[in-house]
Amino acid sequence: TDAAVASDAGPIDCSGGDVAAGMTATTSRACAGCHGADLGGALMGTPGPNLTSDAISGWSDDALARSILDGIDDGGAPLCMSMTRYRLAGMTTTEACNIVAYLRSLAPITRDVADTCM
Repeated sequence: TDAAVASDAGPIDCSGGDVAAGMTATTSRACAGCHGADLGGALMGTPGPNLTSDAISGWSDDALARSILDGIDDGGAPLCMSMTRYRLAGMTTTEACNIVAYLRSLAPITRDVADTCM
């Protein structure tokens, strides 16, 4: 099934990502709790990085989807343990790709956020 795709499988193709479904998913998965209400990076609580368009422009869709699903960065290194490994929480690649499409649609926000792993 979609949710059982191995993290070392081929590249994830997010070309069919749905922006509206991605917005719904970021709400239901409580992304704002760490990344701020506007996803521009949290300044209080658990500091999560900026996820708006300019901040993620250097990441491929595949790398973004894998960061969401498996908690790894664009070089394959683990993200902070506070980042949920959503594949383990039942997220499908389709849902991750919808989130990627939504993140790509966000207007850029410039905000300095502490790089603190919790």
